[in-house]
Amino acid sequence: MSNRTRESDWQFRVIDDDGTRMCGAAVLVSADHLLTCAHVVRTALARTGLEAGPGSVVHLDAPRGDARWRATATVVPDGWWEDTSPWDAAVLRLDHAVTVPPAVPAPHGDARTPRRPVRFVGGPRAGAGYWITGRLIGTGGTHNEYVQIDTDSAAGITVSKGYSGSGVRDLNSGDLLGIVTEKGSSGRAGWMIPLDIVPPVPGMPRSARRSTDPRAGTGGGAPRDRLEAGVGALTTLAQQVSRLRTLLIPDHRTEFYLALPSPLPGRLRADQDPFVFSSNLVTLAHRDYACLREVLTRLDDREQGSEGMRRVWEAAGPLLGAEET
Repeated sequence: MSNRTRESDWQFRVIDDDGTRMCGAAVLVSADHLLTCAHVVRTALARTGLEAGPGSVVHLDAPRGDARWRATATVVPDGWWEDTSPWDAAVLRLDHAVTVPPAVPAPHGDARTPRRPVRFVGGPRAGAGYWITGRLIGTGGTHNEYVQIDTDSAAGITVSKGYSGSGVRDLNSGDLLGIVTEKGSSGRAGWMIPLDIVPPVPGMPRSARRSTDPRAGTGGGAPRDRLEAGVGALTTLAQQVSRLRTLLIPDHRTEFYLALPSPLPGRLRADQDPFVFSSNLVTLAHRDYACLREVLTRLDDREQGSEGMRRVWEAAGPLLGAEET
């Protein structure tokens, strides 16, 4: 994208194939990956008769930046969660990288801080969008993982069709907390998919404290070298963990969850999809609390040296090495 007089922004619009209809938004989460809602992809393809899902191609523009810019993006093979947790999310890969910096992910868990002030921009009636401010209230909505946003009423702008996929930003830091997915009947409330529950795919960032955050390196904070461990290694490990009998049998998973070292039980939900639970577990244990080996040892005690557990240890090797350096 070219230099612009308007502020550089990591949010783009999803449009239909002929560019005449705005279908929602998508946010840049790496040099060439975008996060949006699955229903935004489906809306963008509605006139084509094509099925939405992995491999679907959507069109993008960027009226908040370069009005001439256009691109396409494709839903990645492991980036489609229309009917499974985290519900209504999709990860797309751009047909070419852009020079705009991606969004900075908020620290893990910030998306569930009650009364946190936020803002987001979107809507179909103005190219550059209308800003809405509000506050996070708590989890709820159509799915337990969603987080409710109560909007401020002073401006008279409400959440409407076209805001889906818009990035919900911390009002003060600008960090990305999640994306808008639903609205209330009056538009005074909306719900977002928290970024930190979206399973990682290769190239996507992770929720992690920035090095400038005063909390970094103190009281359970993760050193920078650990934060830089590959997303691919965490994804592989989460996939292997999610296939274990301990995770697949609900009663066994609950027992394991209750036996996790503190404060992990307070940061996790035992009733999530096995892969989402596993992704959140290994990310927190590795990046936030440096206790991945302890967690896997407790898991091994329950698996009793199963073949699946052997594959878990193999997948964890690069991450455990990073924790010990």
